[in-house]
Amino acid sequence: MTVTKFWSVYYSWQKHHVDQERRAISIIQLCLDMTGYGYTFTPQDIALLTENVSTLYEDKIMKAPFVERDFLASSAFVANLTEFWNKIIVHHWKDLLRDNDWFNKTVMLVLMFCKSSSDECAMVGSFVGTIIVQQLCTARHKLLKDVESASVLRDTHRRSSLKRKLDYIDQVSLALLTEVVEGLQYARLSALLMKRICETFEAYPQLMVDEYKQLDLLAIGLMSKNRPSIQVVLKCLQWMIKNCNAETSQACGLFVMRFETQLLQVSDAYKSFETIILQLFLQAQTIVGTVLLSENSMENIIFKMFGKDEAVINTAIDLHGIYFTALHVPAALEKHALVAILDVFERYEYPLASLDTVTRKLWEKGFFRRFDDLFTLLINANAAFLANCMAHVINYCHQLLMEDIRTRITPSAHSSESVSWNGIRRRIQSFVKGYPACLQAVSQCFGLYSLLLKSLNPENNELYRVAGVDCESYYTAVLFNTLAKVAMEETIDYTALFHTLTSIHNFDSVCYISEDVWKELTDKYYTFFFHTRSRLRRYNMGIDSKQMKLYTVAILRLCILTEINNATEEVFTLAEYLANDLRLLSNMSLSEESKAIFYRLYKNTLYAVVRCCLEHPSKNHPTAKFNQYGKRVQAFMSVLVDQLNYIDSEFAVSRHIANAMCNMLVLTQECDSKQWSPMPLKDMVFKVEPAMLQKLATYVERQVFVEQALSDEGQNYLLGRKLMLTAYGDVYRLHHALPRKTDLCYIFKHFGTNSPFTQELEQLLYTLYASDSNDFYKISAQVMVMFVCKPHAFQTKLKVVVSTVITKKKSLTIEMAFFYDYRCFGLICTSFARIACQTWMRTVILSTSFDTYWMRCWENSDASAVVR
Repeated sequence: MTVTKFWSVYYSWQKHHVDQERRAISIIQLCLDMTGYGYTFTPQDIALLTENVSTLYEDKIMKAPFVERDFLASSAFVANLTEFWNKIIVHHWKDLLRDNDWFNKTVMLVLMFCKSSSDECAMVGSFVGTIIVQQLCTARHKLLKDVESASVLRDTHRRSSLKRKLDYIDQVSLALLTEVVEGLQYARLSALLMKRICETFEAYPQLMVDEYKQLDLLAIGLMSKNRPSIQVVLKCLQWMIKNCNAETSQACGLFVMRFETQLLQVSDAYKSFETIILQLFLQAQTIVGTVLLSENSMENIIFKMFGKDEAVINTAIDLHGIYFTALHVPAALEKHALVAILDVFERYEYPLASLDTVTRKLWEKGFFRRFDDLFTLLINANAAFLANCMAHVINYCHQLLMEDIRTRITPSAHSSESVSWNGIRRRIQSFVKGYPACLQAVSQCFGLYSLLLKSLNPENNELYRVAGVDCESYYTAVLFNTLAKVAMEETIDYTALFHTLTSIHNFDSVCYISEDVWKELTDKYYTFFFHTRSRLRRYNMGIDSKQMKLYTVAILRLCILTEINNATEEVFTLAEYLANDLRLLSNMSLSEESKAIFYRLYKNTLYAVVRCCLEHPSKNHPTAKFNQYGKRVQAFMSVLVDQLNYIDSEFAVSRHIANAMCNMLVLTQECDSKQWSPMPLKDMVFKVEPAMLQKLATYVERQVFVEQALSDEGQNYLLGRKLMLTAYGDVYRLHHALPRKTDLCYIFKHFGTNSPFTQELEQLLYTLYASDSNDFYKISAQVMVMFVCKPHAFQTKLKVVVSTVITKKKSLTIEMAFFYDYRCFGLICTSFARIACQTWMRTVILSTSFDTYWMRCWENSDASAVVR
């Protein structure tokens, strides 16, 4: 339909201002033409609109020829139609209200179209209806000014007449608004209709919300499953709550709270709307704070805290705080709010990092100003998961507290102004007040105890001092009331005792008496071992369960003690005992973990013996039988090598086996004949066989590169695996018999795909590269053939490997780095081409989308010639 057609209708309508019938026919015919039905409206049909509309619709319009006409295809048409109705209604609003028979007939046709079963008619009716309503509201606004003028002039007769005209506009508008919603079911029309409806809401919010009470129209738009329509409605609601008067804003706020379930369903279906919907809730809560969200809705909002969008997380936390502020007194607010968060965290099994993110956001928003509630929750927790989470939250909050102190010392551009020294001091004081009692309360729960000990870093004492808090009495209380007691308990938990002894050993920087405590523990541990061992005889070894348990405790204590620090001559006597017990180990009926701890203790003892000899080379050690050390080491290494056959051992066992094996390989490597070595080290040499090194590689790979740790195993498990890989790396870096060809494949298999171990794997790669770069490239090609079959995987992993080893060469210029890059690439491809099928290799090179940089590498290498 052309612009000329519009304005010819308009001029015809304007010309026949006396003939209402012809006016009505000209407008009605325009609407009929939009539907595509080729029916010509006649004067006789006017009567049917009021008397028998079904006959007009079914017998005349529906039986007329139909030609599909997409009136929405042209934006120009839509704009012209809107302008057309604006001219008729708004510009001639006084005439409209005086001589309106033609308008009534047009409205009747539009209402008939809205209710029709024909999609085309329903779409035209809804579309035209929304335009008419929009223009009527504008005309009403003009009329309202006349009403106000008549009221001021006290013209009662005119005011009454104008009031009747207002009622007429209201009646027509409400009738149309009731029916135009039918058009929202059409996807192509829905967004346009909703946009016009929302424009009307924003232009006349008081009329649409307070007088017409049409907010439910927006609810229909929300449930339309049409993204643009939903977006328009959300923005409209947000605008009205923010900019309208109190009454209208409150009505919109109540509407949001009434449709909370539907809004959250929309946020779940369309993630891009999460932020605006949560902000709507937040705006609504500030206006109608007495109306709270339901429990199910709050659970859904807590669920959103564990997402990745910061705006969503922040708004969800604000809503969470408002909800629990209304339900609980301030003293109990944080406790209940945190428990609700942890409940969702447990049920949906989120990663621990997401809990850290939420905790940080809570911290930044002013939660946890005191640690009292956190300690109380941990002590009173009756579920293991809740207790573990609370211990983790306490530890992480303490880290955030230390970060705040560092921020105040060296403020950055992004540091928060809300961090004050007074707030920091209050938090420190509440922490040091409650921590000792809490640590003591959970000392029998080794997992919780180990988690809490992470906060006990003596290096933080300097930060406490900067904040003006003296914590010496706090450290003394922790040392004597908890750590020293736990260290003397008959515990068999390796991790808990290791953290305890490490903390005691590190205490010397803040509590000088810790050295005396350490010396006392050392004496007691050795005395306890020798006493326990003296009570084991042939007749009760492996039979007397009480004595064997005491022996297990004794070797665990000494294992950790000697690994952290050992400066006593007793190690020589201990080495003699352990050498003898190694032969008797099979008769002791120890658990596999206890046997592994024994091996680690023996290794630590041998290290301590060598250290003592190096520190005091001229000192005589009468209890040491150095002439037997060579034979003992061979026997010990044979036992360790045999343990490598059990690759499916539990990690609690394998971490000690791998540590003992790797450390012993470093200790027993052949010494340089030109260098002086102490007496025991000369004989403590073990000849490494390639098969044994390959067995070690398989063992470490099996234990380190397993599936992700379970949630209850946490960071201790991951740290243990990283330490195992680091110990394995020491073998590469320090052992003279570097097993390049046997083990490189194990590194390449996991490089780039196991991100928690990236640093350890990079170090292994560079160790191999630094030893013999040419050999490294050739072996790399062989490994690529074995483990990388897809061209894309080949390119990706190759680029990662090369960039890793090359960036280790810090002194290279850019030109030299490029030279090494393409030389490395060429050597790998050359070796690769010689090994692989030429046809397959050609496919790899041609099918892989190398970028310009790597293509230069290819062209400058000799690999392309090999392939050709």
